[in-house]
Amino acid sequence: MRQGRWKLIQYNVKGVKTTQLFDLQSDPWEMHNLADDPARQETRAQLEQLLKRARQELGDPIEFH
Repeated sequence: MRQGRWKLIQYNVKGVKTTQLFDLQSDPWEMHNLADDPARQETRAQLEQLLKRARQELGDPIEFH
């Protein structure tokens, strides 16, 4: 899910759920995962809501959380 300068990625590999959050403006090569940065939790939560809504609209059967 992308919104402005932010990109959120969530995936599940063999039951291991991973979230990545990148600031594409300052980190265009996506080298620094900010998903666990306390200062970025509001941004993460907003993007997670957008991603959840998109999954529902597209009929994605996978629930990440």
